[in-house]
Amino acid sequence: MRKSIQFVVKYTKHCNLRCAYCYEYKELHKTDKMELADIERFFLNCKKYVEQNTQHINFIWHGGEPFIIPLDNYREIKKLQDKIFSKDVVVSNGIQTNMTILTDKHIKFLKEEEFFDSVGISFDVYGDQRVDINNQLQTDLVLKNIQTIIENKISVGGISVLARNTFPYVKEIYSFYDELNIPIRFLPIYRSAFDTQVEQHALTVKEILVAMKMLLEAWSSSKSAVLVDPLDEYVNYAIAYMTKDENLKYFNKRDDEHTFILNKDGNLWGISETYNQEFLYGNMFSETFEEVIDSKGREKALIAAENRCEKFCKNCKYYGYCSGSFINNITPIEELSIEKEGCIIKLSIDLIIDFFQEHDIDTYIKNHLSQQTWDCFHT
Repeated sequence: MRKSIQFVVKYTKHCNLRCAYCYEYKELHKTDKMELADIERFFLNCKKYVEQNTQHINFIWHGGEPFIIPLDNYREIKKLQDKIFSKDVVVSNGIQTNMTILTDKHIKFLKEEEFFDSVGISFDVYGDQRVDINNQLQTDLVLKNIQTIIENKISVGGISVLARNTFPYVKEIYSFYDELNIPIRFLPIYRSAFDTQVEQHALTVKEILVAMKMLLEAWSSSKSAVLVDPLDEYVNYAIAYMTKDENLKYFNKRDDEHTFILNKDGNLWGISETYNQEFLYGNMFSETFEEVIDSKGREKALIAAENRCEKFCKNCKYYGYCSGSFINNITPIEELSIEKEGCIIKLSIDLIIDFFQEHDIDTYIKNHLSQQTWDCFHT
């Protein structure tokens, strides 16, 4: 029984920006979106499985830029959710926005939590990729809108793409979010619209590792130490290894997969092979979720994940301390990087353990561990 299921819903691919590293780049000009009738069928096809197998269903409304969609559309979606899903199931909705569209109506809508209970902001702070269709940088507008969000006490999280143009500014980007007390996720390029995107924007494993080191230094020296993903996850793996805490459950995609990508045409994928027809799970506008997760396409994806785990995880010294979710869910781009340069998770854990051994971090560790594990750590 999954505690939660999450759907990243590609409501529309239409976007007012043209970020050069965006994996949806080829479709950002398309103005079509999911129809309300399609969304209703999607909910109905989820209903039985969700009510019998989970306690929480989370929808992340994605794009493109989902704030291009009128707010009344989300109000109608909320009515559908209230009508279709049982009161015993917690239904939550988040949005991933570039924060260039923010009117007084949006502020009121977010502040009163009419629909969205979480807001993610895609903003690199530094670099020159966040441009509009006229190639004009939108940094000042986003900074203004973030300040408005903060003034209205709307909680948000940040995402910064870790790419060639943002790599030199990792510490500065972290400091920006840290000073605002906004948790931040650094997301290396993991999917592309065309080959040249990888060549022009993606970092090597070694470069990502350098970025992890810079983040570790910035994070450990910060007074507030705002949550930074994925570093926080890697730190927990390192602590588990150092304390020989084997209570962490290894991620089994067959049973534990809980995040799915829903394209605007209803096609559903896992997060590894998204948009690859060979691994298509099914269509949520015409099939039930039970049918989709038992499909031949998903079975192929599961076998591919199991093969990756056998190849990369079983002989790793951190097996049993690292969850393995990264290897289960890596994209072809990430797998190719690992084959060439090694697993970024293993290398990051190595880095963190070395850092722990070189620095006085007792206070930090004690704040993250139970007393029992703390005693074990010092034993």
